[in-house]
Amino acid sequence: MELNYLILLINKRLMRIILSVVFIVFSLSLFAQSESKSVKKRKEQLEKQEETKQKMGDEAHQKSLEKHMKIQTKETKKRMKKNQKKSKRINNNRNEFFLIRWFS
Repeated sequence: MELNYLILLINKRLMRIILSVVFIVFSLSLFAQSESKSVKKRKEQLEKQEETKQKMGDEAHQKSLEKHMKIQTKETKKRMKKNQKKSKRINNNRNEFFLIRWFS
């Protein structure tokens, strides 16, 4: 009888220790993932800067394309437009990669 009682007591203590260790590990992982307000603010600020850089880059690219078209002769513009339409038509009717078609 005493032996069974001791085993139960040891099991209870062991379970308490295991549960407390698990609880501590989970609570520490939750605290480690939280960010401070200043870190969040800085991330948002960097994202906004990245967006503005992207917009400026797109605008500059668009302006350079317009400038490129502007300096061409009338025949060249016509040829460029024709080739652009042709490439769009070809690319829209493009098939999937042949290996994908074979093995799907």
